[in-house]
Amino acid sequence: MAKKKTVGKNKSKKVNTEEKTSVKRSKKDDQILINILIAAGVIIIAGFLGAYITGRSQQPASFEYKGVNFTEVVFCDAKPCLTTYNTKLPVILDGGKAEYNFYFRNDARKLESQVSFDGDISLKDEMNMDITYGLACEGYSSVAVDNFGIVFNVLEIKINAGQDMTCDSASEKMYVTIQEGSETSVEQTGDSCYTINIKGCEIIKGTERFLFEVLAEANKNI
Repeated sequence: MAKKKTVGKNKSKKVNTEEKTSVKRSKKDDQILINILIAAGVIIIAGFLGAYITGRSQQPASFEYKGVNFTEVVFCDAKPCLTTYNTKLPVILDGGKAEYNFYFRNDARKLESQVSFDGDISLKDEMNMDITYGLACEGYSSVAVDNFGIVFNVLEIKINAGQDMTCDSASEKMYVTIQEGSETSVEQTGDSCYTINIKGCEIIKGTERFLFEVLAEANKNI
């Protein structure tokens, strides 16, 4: 009888041990499953965040300068890449309203602090322009002058080159002189008279500083 009781006890202990082991395994399996689910959740969330951040970084940067909207556009057809700042100028094409895409080389916000502008813009229907600045600067001069002419042409302001450069406050014309200077700056010298001083090869900076203010003034009447 004593021997039988001992066997019964051993069997009971064995069953209890198996049950405890089974419970431990079940808890361990549950914990593993929980850890897997947590890891999967973290990966999914990280994926969404990564996609969101990537999408945000791929969106072109846009900003407003004195009422004029600009969008950063990068051209990488040739190295190094060229960063430009696009704005749309309203034009009349074939009797209907359209937009002209213009690309500046400088950020208007940064250029405002880099190139001083002393005065206010007073736009007229016609402008007399004199360019005494003579540095070629790897084609920068041509780019600056061409862009200058395009903006005024789109704004339908007629340009007369090198004619009657006497600043007259009673005149219905603007007067703009582009010349070499000790620093790049823009000065208003009369009612609608302006001098753009260019240091070294900074002609694009000087002319674009003036054009940004011209566009801001023109935008008030659109």
